[in-house]
Amino acid sequence: MRIRNLSFGLAFLVFSVVMSGCGSGGSSPTPAPGDTSTTAPTPAPSAGDAALAALTGSINIDGSSTVEPITSAAADAFKKVAPNVQISVGQKGTGAGIKAFIAKEIEVCDASRPITLKELAAAKANGVDTVEIPVAYDGLTVVVNKKNTFATSMTTEELRKLWDEKSTIKSWNEINPAWPNQPIHLFGPTPVHGSFEFFTTVIVKTPKKCRKDYQQCTDYSGVAQGVGQDENGLGYLGLGYYTQNTDTLNPVSVDSGKGPVLPSKKTVLDGTYTPLTRILAIYVAKSALAEPQTKAFLKFVVGDTVKALIETPDVGYVDLPDSVYAAAQARIDNGTTGSVLATAKPGTKAEDLFH
Repeated sequence: MRIRNLSFGLAFLVFSVVMSGCGSGGSSPTPAPGDTSTTAPTPAPSAGDAALAALTGSINIDGSSTVEPITSAAADAFKKVAPNVQISVGQKGTGAGIKAFIAKEIEVCDASRPITLKELAAAKANGVDTVEIPVAYDGLTVVVNKKNTFATSMTTEELRKLWDEKSTIKSWNEINPAWPNQPIHLFGPTPVHGSFEFFTTVIVKTPKKCRKDYQQCTDYSGVAQGVGQDENGLGYLGLGYYTQNTDTLNPVSVDSGKGPVLPSKKTVLDGTYTPLTRILAIYVAKSALAEPQTKAFLKFVVGDTVKALIETPDVGYVDLPDSVYAAAQARIDNGTTGSVLATAKPGTKAEDLFH
């Protein structure tokens, strides 16, 4: 598990892991002449600011590499108002994170796929009551190398055949005869990652199973670098990781039967980027909400400050509707346990799930 030193600035949030992640198998403006206006005074600290500044303790977060940029951005921003709270953010993967959550090794877990009913029951049996907090939308993005100008779109069926457990496709022209007879090199996350589970469920149609002869990466920086350095590379990663690497990657439009669609804020929100739109979440043990620093941080994550960060280039996801963030705040305040996402149909809008 890689733990971030969260004292660094936002510019160092995400892109810090190198290709070893993959293996086989400013000044104030000068007033204009004649301008006699004055700068508004800085507001005095509020009671809420003072309460945050007085917080102490630590928060240990692990899980999804996809959600990690959001949580790290939130942690850096939170440190500015609560400097005495120590926050560590790991990215061992959703599956591994949920296992640690169930085992009480961590109390906060980032997740790029829903917790399952079986996992919920296992947590309950071990004395962990689970609170689910939606944090953002993602459009899982299929990418190719920047120099690849032919693979601009693929159907979901082409992607399924390419990634199927029994696939023998080795070259681009086996997908589309108009494409060159060149080898295709696949990159993707390891099976402990939520994106692997999500992709194999909605694209390959065999959950947790796909072909094994691809470059398995421990995080998405590895996928981005692998494809970005290989003209014949193809992989998939969270929208935020594509957003951070547009200089080396091209997105592939996905056609699920109604024409090719690229991931974007518009297509994620209107539901046309299907079936690869998903809701990212954080899971927290209800008992941890009794810790003032943990409750304050999670409410901060679904507050206005972090919402403003979600769509910045350093993070790169899509924020949820205000009504969903209000519902998330209520879930934290009330300690609402259980999972809405565990039984939700993929592609269901967040506002239809969280009221």
